[in-house]
Amino acid sequence: MTDCGYTKTATFRLPRPTFADHLNGGTDFRIATGRGDDLDVRFVRVVRPGKR
Repeated sequence: MTDCGYTKTATFRLPRPTFADHLNGGTDFRIATGRGDDLDVRFVRVVRPGKR
């Protein structure tokens, strides 16, 4: 694994998310590439509009 030296930021809007412990291990949030590639995630922030 090598450090590419830059950071990418992505924003996803979830119009009506349901967080109800439905994933394995009782979790609600999963990040995957869908292709089996390696993915390094260093920070995730979930913000509820109006509730910062």
